Amino acid sequence: AMGDDGAADVAAIFQGSALTLVGFDHCGLGSLSAAKLGEELKINTTLTVLAIDNNAVLDEGAVALATGLRRNTVLRSINLSENSIGDAGAVAMGQA
Repeated sequence: AMGDDGAADVAAIFQGSALTLVGFDHCGLGSLSAAKLGEELKINTTLTVLAIDNNAVLDEGAVALATGLRRNTVLRSINLSENSIGDAGAVAMGQA
């Protein structure tokens, strides 16, 4: 599992990349990794599908992802199932 120790690596994957689909399912990602992904989503212009299911994103990470999604115009699908996201995270994602 990559875990939050690999958060910087998560962000680096997107830099200068033309990836359209990325899957980080079952990688042990937490809120810190989700925050890094959220930052990348603000500027990414190619990613259309992001799967980060079965991790530990939690509310804090979902809120960070939602912030990035508000500026992203190309992502069409995101899978956040099985991430222990509660009401606050769900509301943030719904408003993104």
